[in-house]
Amino acid sequence: MAISELLIFLLASAGMSIIVTKSYIFKPLRNLFEWSVEKRISININEYEPTFRDKVAKNIHKLISCPLCFGFWSGLFILAVRDYYWGMVFCYCLCASIVSLVIYSIADR
Repeated sequence: MAISELLIFLLASAGMSIIVTKSYIFKPLRNLFEWSVEKRISININEYEPTFRDKVAKNIHKLISCPLCFGFWSGLFILAVRDYYWGMVFCYCLCASIVSLVIYSIADR
């Protein structure tokens, strides 16, 4: 893998991770999985026994809220699609998103 391919891979993985774990667009999805355990426990704390569905939802919420955890899976996904034309277009879009975030963060100071 050339240095330019590695840079595209890293930027695309970071872009995908930040978009899913921190962006406004994915906030409803994160909130959907957050509802499961924490809010149900507060309703019936003495009678509540988490179901399998609640445990899965809690783990999905952890996955899509943690940039480190999701970064691993986004990197795996990027490696799988980067050899296809539309996969590289997708990678370039993700790279643009992370570069835009960095530039915005610098300019916003």
